Parts: sequence; C-alpha cells; structure tokens
Amino acid sequence: MKPDTARLDLQEPVQTVRDIVAPYFDRDFYVHLYRDVAEIGTDPLDHYVTEGWREGRDPSPFFSTTYYLAQNPDVQASGVNPYWHFIVAGQAEGRTGCPTKNSPLSRKAAEFIVDGVWPDRRSDEFSANSVTSAMTVHGCPERADNVLEAPIPSYFTLDVSSHCNLKCPYCATGCGQVPMDERGYITDQDFEIIFDKIKPYARIVDLFNWGEPFMHKGILGIVEKFSLAGIRTQISSNLSVRLFSQPELERIVLSGLHSLLASIDGVTQQAYEAYRKNGSVSLALRNLENIRKTRSRLNSKTPKLTWAYYLNRHNETEIEAAKRMAAEMGVDIWFKELSCPEDFQTTLLKRKPDIVASPPNADQLWLPRANPGLGSLVLDKRLPSVCNVCRMPFEVMTINFNGDVYPCTTVTGEKFRVGNLLEESVPAIWAKMRINRKQLLHTDVAEEQSHCWQCVHFPKPRNNRVLTEALEMSAVESIASMTSQAD
Repeated sequence: MKPDTARLDLQEPVQTVRDIVAPYFDRDFYVHLYRDVAEIGTDPLDHYVTEGWREGRDPSPFFSTTYYLAQNPDVQASGVNPYWHFIVAGQAEGRTGCPTKNSPLSRKAAEFIVDGVWPDRRSDEFSANSVTSAMTVHGCPERADNVLEAPIPSYFTLDVSSHCNLKCPYCATGCGQVPMDERGYITDQDFEIIFDKIKPYARIVDLFNWGEPFMHKGILGIVEKFSLAGIRTQISSNLSVRLFSQPELERIVLSGLHSLLASIDGVTQQAYEAYRKNGSVSLALRNLENIRKTRSRLNSKTPKLTWAYYLNRHNETEIEAAKRMAAEMGVDIWFKELSCPEDFQTTLLKRKPDIVASPPNADQLWLPRANPGLGSLVLDKRLPSVCNVCRMPFEVMTINFNGDVYPCTTVTGEKFRVGNLLEESVPAIWAKMRINRKQLLHTDVAEEQSHCWQCVHFPKPRNNRVLTEALEMSAVESIASMTSQAD
C-alpha cells in the first residue's frame, strides 16, 4: 500500500522525525563510521536528526543521505530529513535508498554486515534471508552473494553415536523417527578418515547429535585424539548410561574434553521421567557430581560443566530446588526451552520469558559456533526471527556416524543428505552446501523439494518482501497518526 504523499506534512517537528527514524537508525553503524560523534558524547540519533543528515552522514548501511538527496531534487528542495522521507513516503513511491552497484555505501554495508566489523553482535535469532531482504529492498542486492560463499567453518558436529538409552517422547531418536537402520556408531577406521579430513579446518567439534555419546565405547579415545591436535570438543549427555567408575571419571577429566552439558530435567524421579523415559535422575546427578569432584581433585579446569534443565509442565515446580542443588554441587545451571507440543510445554515461557536466558558465562562453558571467516551478520531488528538452526549451513558442517553430511543438525535421511565425507573432501561438500545457503537467502526462488523448504524449522517465504511491508506499514501508521492529529 502506498501512502497518500499529498497529505504529508513535510515540515514535521524534529521530535516527530526522531520518533519515526528511531526504529530504523543503526547506532552502532553510525558511531563506528563517525568516530567524532562518539568522542563528543552526543546521542547518535539526535546528532543525525539535527545536523548529521545536513552533513551528508548515513544513518544505516542501507541508506545514503547524499545519494537520496541527489536523486530526489524535490526532497532536497523541501529541506526535510531524507531518511524520514524515505521511510514515510519514498520507499512506497519506488525511490531507492542507496546506489545499486559497487558504491562506497554498498561497500560499507558489506564491511559492516559480512566482514565482521562487530563480531560481538551475533544474533541468536539469525535469518539469512532477512539480510538479503534488507539489502535488496535498500538497493544492495549484489552484496547478498558474499554470504553464499561462506568460508569452510572451523566448527563441526560429528555424531559418534546415533543410539540412545532413553526414550524421550519428543526427541526424533527417542520416539523412533530416526529408523534403526539409520543408527550406528562411528568405526575406528571411519573416524580416522574423517579426522584427517577435518583436522586442517576444525577448531571446535561437537561429538553428539542424534544419540548418547557415552554409549560409544571409544568416545574418550576420540576426545583425546582431537585434544592432542589442539581441537576443542564438546559433549551433551544425559549421564544416565551407567555409573562411571573412578578410572573412567579420571579419564573424562584428563581427556582434554572442553565442555560437558548434562541434560537433567528435574531433581525428583517423577518430574525427571516425565520426559527422560528410561532414565535415572539419581544416577545422572551422581555422575555429574562425581565428575566435578574428580575435576577438583585433579586440579583441572576442564571439562567445563553445565547442568542443562529442559523445562516442561512437569518439572517447572522444581526450578528453585535445582538451583540450590547446582549451587551446592558447584556447577552452572541453564534452564532451556524444550521443543514439544503446547500441552507439554512449560507455562513459564509466557510469564517469565527470561527464565531461558543463558548463564552469564555461557560462552566460556559452551562454545559458540559462529564461523570466524564469515564474520558477523547484523540483522534488521524489525524482521521476524528464524529458528537458530538456520545458521548452520553458514557456520557448521554436520557429519553423521557413517560419514554422511547434512545441512544442519535437525534433519537426517537420504533426502537431506548433501554428501559423504568418507568419499569426498571437505571443500567439495561445503561447495555443494551453497545451494542450501542460497535457498535460505533467496527464499522467493526456493524449490519445494529443497532441503530447507522441507525442514519444519524453515519459515515458508512470503515473496521475500518482509522489510518492504514493514516500511510501508510504518508509513501508513505514521500518516494515519498525522491525519488524526490534524483532525
């Protein structure tokens, strides 16, 4: 919908302009680009609204003040803030916010978004297609292609065991969605082949996905080999497989394992087994405490220990007891959201959404998987979030026990298989992953038989015009507000 620009009051007060521009103004970008603003201590938004735009400064990586004024003499003659005009009218009229080809601004956008100017601004609510939407709408479509060529990651997932001792009802393995003929343990021979192929690239390896790592008899030998190569490993375990012996406890601590996430959903058996079918909460807690005690006795800093408490309606009443137990044990606890039906889901997410916030030192306990070669992708805050697994085709190579490679950790089976690392090289398979990245970026051309389209986590596209709709809606609402005030 296009606004009725004839009814726009082009001499809006500064405060009104500020309020309309604020949601679309990128403070970090502005301060990074114009260091003098940071040095004088002026609020970046106030600076841009009052004087920055008159000096030709840009409010975001996607809007060029000088370009917009040069291309639109009527806007320049009116003396209004060009970004305000673009938001409330120009976009809907088909005007563009920046040059489309290799302009200084598009290079700044690429630097800011793709090359990692702000490595600490990674978003857990990543949506690659959002980046393309923003770039395309603002006239920088060619920069989206940079993201497609994501470098080979330093983060790998190697599922050493796709068997599990538990029968968790909403887990693909526990409920039988992963067929038995697709489960197994990585063999020594296959591990050596995969290890040699990923060693030149790997910095971090998750040794889990569909199953329980400690069901693999050689798991600690695998950890030790990675550790000797200077590669960090992480394990997520239910710790309910068996009671670890003292020699096994010592080997766990001395193996070089960096992080251990213990999934224990409750402090009483009744609450715990509502989800962790066939598991023993007392066994899991005892193993966790014994690992912590052994680590202290051996004066080791690793493995970093985190108690992962997946919330549901049956265990949410034991949160405080779990906190006390974790404090007494000397481990961090992380309350996490469980992917499950609404009638099993915890009631706390709506009342206390911050309950699932990660602990303050989560980055030290559980290493993030961001691809350092790709850099940080800074997303438009107005765009809808996409499930976190949609980052994986850009950041992680996911390897099954038999060498099969998948675009992410949430899919398995022949229809999702990208290749096999026992038969192909890491670069060859990563290059084949480009089509998955393209489907995530250019969702308006994604084919229905594609990997991402078939994934339950993938949002089915609405012709890739989310940002345009957001801008038009903002314009309509702004005009309606102005009209109402005028009346």
